[in-house]
Amino acid sequence: MANWCSNWVNVSGEPEKVKAFMDDIKALEKEGIEKELGVQVIDCDDSKYMFEFYTEDNDGAFSFMTKWAPDFGNLRFLAQKHGVMVINRYEELGCGIYGEWQCDGLEGSETDTFLESEEIDMVVEIDEDNSIWEFEGEQSDCREDLLSIVLERKINGESCKSENS
Repeated sequence: MANWCSNWVNVSGEPEKVKAFMDDIKALEKEGIEKELGVQVIDCDDSKYMFEFYTEDNDGAFSFMTKWAPDFGNLRFLAQKHGVMVINRYEELGCGIYGEWQCDGLEGSETDTFLESEEIDMVVEIDEDNSIWEFEGEQSDCREDLLSIVLERKINGESCKSENS
C-alpha cells in the first residue's frame, strides 16, 4: 500500500474568488465520494489523484490526501483559474517529506520550501513510551508542531541549531 501524504490547504484572495475555488474543491470532494476513487482536475506530469477531502464552510481551508507526495499540479491549475493565493502544508514523514508550497495564482509565482532529512532529524523523540518530542529545548507530544517551527524558520531565512552540528 502506498504511503499517504497529508495536505492542509489555505486559500486567500477576493472573497468571491475564494468561494469559487472552494466550490470546485467541494465538487471534487463529491466526485471522489461518488466514485470511491481519487480525483484530478487536470492530467499532467506533476498532478496526482486527490483523496479523502475534508472541507470547511467556504472559509478557504481544506485538507486531502495524496499518494507518496503532494499535488502541486491540480492546486496550481485551480489557483491560476481563480486568481487566488494557495498555501499547501504537506507531510509524509515515512518518506521524509515535510514542507510548504505556495502559489500566487495572479502572478503565477510559486515556491516550495521543504525540510531536508537532517532538518527533520533535529526534532528528536526523547520519550518513546509517551511520544514526547524535543527541538531546541522545547517539548511536545506532537512531532509536527515542532517540525512546523523548523519549517517556519527556514521559510523566514532563519537558522536552526542542530545537536549534530
